Amino acid sequence: MGSNTRLGICSVVSVLILLMISPTVYNIDTMLQAQVITDRLVSAYWFMNTSCVDFTYGGHFNEHDRFGTPTTRAKRLKTESKIIIGTLDFYNITRDPEVLSHAIDTFYTIESNMRNLNHTYNPRMAEDWSSAIISNSRTIDNSFFIRALVLLYEHTGNRTYYQTAVWLMSFISYFHRNAAYGGYHIEVDEFGNPNFYYYPYGMLPGLVALAAGSLPSVEPRNTSFLDELNYALNFAYDEYWELPRGVIVMATHPKQQSIKVGNPSGFNRL
Repeated sequence: MGSNTRLGICSVVSVLILLMISPTVYNIDTMLQAQVITDRLVSAYWFMNTSCVDFTYGGHFNEHDRFGTPTTRAKRLKTESKIIIGTLDFYNITRDPEVLSHAIDTFYTIESNMRNLNHTYNPRMAEDWSSAIISNSRTIDNSFFIRALVLLYEHTGNRTYYQTAVWLMSFISYFHRNAAYGGYHIEVDEFGNPNFYYYPYGMLPGLVALAAGSLPSVEPRNTSFLDELNYALNFAYDEYWELPRGVIVMATHPKQQSIKVGNPSGFNRL
C-alpha cells in the first residue's frame, strides 16, 4: 500500500516521533523556541482531530489518502489506543484540558463499543460499531491499549484505567502466552484458545514488554508485571536475536527468518 494511504496512521505516529526527537522536548520553553517542531506537532494533532475523526458514528478512521478521505472505515482498537497515546503526548506539551478530554472521550468510545462479555475488547468493529469484524482477543491491540490506559491513569488518577490495564495484562499472561513454543499468540478466541492460523513473531514480545513495563511505575511492588516484562524480553532475545546482523521481527515460527532490522546497542539479556 502506498504512503499516501498511510496518512491516517502517520498523523498519530508523528505526534510520538516529534516528541521523541529531543530529550528536552518536554520542556515547554524549549518546545516553544523550536517553532518548526511546534508547528508540525500542532498540524499533526489538528489532522488527527479532523480527518481522522468519524463525525457520524464516533471513533477514528485508521487510514486516509492524501486528501484526507478514509480508505479503511472499520474501527480498530490499536488505532483508538494510538489516538489516546498521541493525544496525551500532545497534552504533555499544551496542558490544554480539551486535549485531555479528547483522550478520555476516546477511552469511553472504546469502552462502550468494543468491550465484550469476557471483559476483553474486540480489536476490529464495523464502521457504525454495530458488529465485531474480529472478536478474538489480539495481543498487539491489547498491548497498545494497556499503554494508553496507564497514561490515562497517570494524567487523571482514575484507577478505573489502571484496573482495566491490570486485567488485560493478566489476560495476556494467562491466555496469550504460547505454551508450546514460548512467546505469545497473536490472538485467542473468547475461551482463551489460540487461533492456530497465526504463529509467534518477534514484534509481540516487544509490545508486551512495552505494556508490562508501563505498569510497575504505577504499582512498583507488584512483581507480576516485572515477571512478564522479563519473560517477554528474554524470549525476544533468545528466540529472535541474531547477532551481529540484527533481530528477527517477523517469523512463521521461532528462529525462522523473515525480516530483520538492525539491533540496538547496549541490549543485554535480563
